[in-house]
Amino acid sequence: MTSAPVIVIAPDKFKGSLSAQQVATALAAGVLSELPEAECVVVPMADGGDGTVDALIAAGWQSKTVESVDALGDPVKAQAARKDGALAVELANVCGIAGLQDRLEPWNASTRGLGMTIGSLRDSGVDEVIVAVGGSASTDGGAGLLVGLGFALLDAIGSPVEQGLGGLHAVERIEAPDDMDALSALRWTVLCDVDAPLLGPEGAAYVFGPQKGLREADLDSADDALAHWEAVLTDFGGRSVGYSPHAGAAGGTAAALMAIFDADARAGADFISDVVGLREHVSAADLVITGEGRFDATSSSGKAPGLVIDVATTYDVPVVVAVGEVGFGAPPVNEVVTLPELMRDGEDTYSDASTLVERAGGQIGRDFASLVGD
Repeated sequence: MTSAPVIVIAPDKFKGSLSAQQVATALAAGVLSELPEAECVVVPMADGGDGTVDALIAAGWQSKTVESVDALGDPVKAQAARKDGALAVELANVCGIAGLQDRLEPWNASTRGLGMTIGSLRDSGVDEVIVAVGGSASTDGGAGLLVGLGFALLDAIGSPVEQGLGGLHAVERIEAPDDMDALSALRWTVLCDVDAPLLGPEGAAYVFGPQKGLREADLDSADDALAHWEAVLTDFGGRSVGYSPHAGAAGGTAAALMAIFDADARAGADFISDVVGLREHVSAADLVITGEGRFDATSSSGKAPGLVIDVATTYDVPVVVAVGEVGFGAPPVNEVVTLPELMRDGEDTYSDASTLVERAGGQIGRDFASLVGD
């Protein structure tokens, strides 16, 4: 290879330790320590969950920060992204599960902060709202989101119901806010990292509820509450979404957006790849590097690294994955570099993640010639 090699570095976050931008920067530093002549194209990725707004900001969108509340109603600063008429908000950095740590309250947790964030940032220049819904702490079917936008959720005697999954059984009707026409005129897009339906054995309660603190004995009741809520949504919006793909994302948050605003639900990784021009970058690359905390069978189910691998395969470009650990069913790639194999005495994969990821980049740089067949 006579010209400078082009290496596209397109990782997702290492959850709990590094953002996608930090991972990409560390990988690039490692590669360049071994291949100083290389052109490293840094393209942080996301899949609709944690880090989606960061990925958009890295791609040139403007950062916006407002006061909001987390899943339990405590104050939090919410970051969003804006470009032209599009406003992007991320559930994970407003009312996500990571912000609660060990304070899981599955019956009380709410998405109200997400609606408040949209309401605070929406102005006359916004014509599209993009809602990234991964990483949620609640299973409230998006009821809190609607309350945050100004909707009233009323019981049989016309009183407001309590927040969270625990209140869904009591909702009998939805009352629209005064600015309903303006909200309905917006183009709504919901970015999902799963394609699960809202209801049933593959839905929000049974599959994802336990991650948010629901006990096994709670799951039937939780699914029943979501079914009742879905019927109320259908009465109001005229669209049944109980078994629609993606409707179960973020504890059913996607369902409310789809039913009320006819939101276009799409895979978050696809959306981000279009924004950052992933395919164009990969088509001109000699090597692609991606990565995430855990690399396993789920990596091919809507996650960003799986999409990066698919794109690299389409263009017949070798692809390497740097990961914290490898699990069952990981998709095939040219090489996998795990952080534990690079650790030295006294180091830890979390506290020393940046150093280890940079070492991974160095190893990939050293292996470059064999990877590309030179």
